[in-house]
Amino acid sequence: MYVRRSNRWVCLFDNAVTVWYGEYIYLAHTGGYRMDTCVGTSSFFDEQKEHSRVKAEIVSSYFARWAMIMINELRRHNSNECIRYVDLFAGTGRYEDGNASTPLLILQQAIDNPDIRERLVTTFADKEPSHIVRLRDEINNLKGVDQLRHAPCIECQEVDEEVCHSLLNTPKFTPSLFFLDPCGYKGLTLDLIKVAIRDWGCECIFFFNYNRVN
Repeated sequence: MYVRRSNRWVCLFDNAVTVWYGEYIYLAHTGGYRMDTCVGTSSFFDEQKEHSRVKAEIVSSYFARWAMIMINELRRHNSNECIRYVDLFAGTGRYEDGNASTPLLILQQAIDNPDIRERLVTTFADKEPSHIVRLRDEINNLKGVDQLRHAPCIECQEVDEEVCHSLLNTPKFTPSLFFLDPCGYKGLTLDLIKVAIRDWGCECIFFFNYNRVN
């Protein structure tokens, strides 16, 4: 997994978290759990694996810090702009074993923080209609979700060239954090990543499953 922050890439690769400024620098260790495992979507959400838990915690923790940095910077410029979180491969929101996945963790961060819940606009998408039905139910049942100023946007949509062109035709993004975590690599393109990080305050976390390529 990689995180683009200004001129910095944060890479979640196998069992280590590193930062790249032209070279790799060791930051933290994820306990030896591989981050590149992907199984069929029919069984993926049955039980949360440890590597999925670690990944979700890293993304949600990063989001909370990014959000406050963006909000404080907007305040410094007397701007009332919103911030955005976009997950184009959102899944079901919760595993069958009861553990919350990234969409619910992100929304919980916003619910718990008055500054974030006043400014956050969220978009969750997935190509599987059954995933969207479950995700919508999970979000609607999330305690405190009605406190969010902007209700989450939940869409059944496959990430393809049309989506990329639609994003490209958006005049300007408010500060946005994109999370791109496909099962495999279909839908994850350089054009999509370029669009995601084109404007100020826009960052992208993506997971690239190199095993599916090899």
